[in-house]
Amino acid sequence: MSNSTSVIAGSNGFKRHTAATVTGVAYDSVVVQEDTVFTSFSVDGTNVLTARGMSAVTFKQGAFLPAGNSSLITGFVISSGSVIGY
Repeated sequence: MSNSTSVIAGSNGFKRHTAATVTGVAYDSVVVQEDTVFTSFSVDGTNVLTARGMSAVTFKQGAFLPAGNSSLITGFVISSGSVIGY
């Protein structure tokens, strides 16, 4: 067994977001609640929409989008749909 500390997504609660600009958040992950399109998606303050293959993509309900190891989702713009941030 490892002595390392683990962070569990959602351990700090959650919030639902609909089509809007979302800033000033620090999420480990988001879960898509209905078909959703992002026009911006920032991890650690950097827009990673293109780098992560998210441009012009409709994410289907139930998709799990993690920030990545030791990173946080710091903002996004939803043009349609909704997510829950954890």
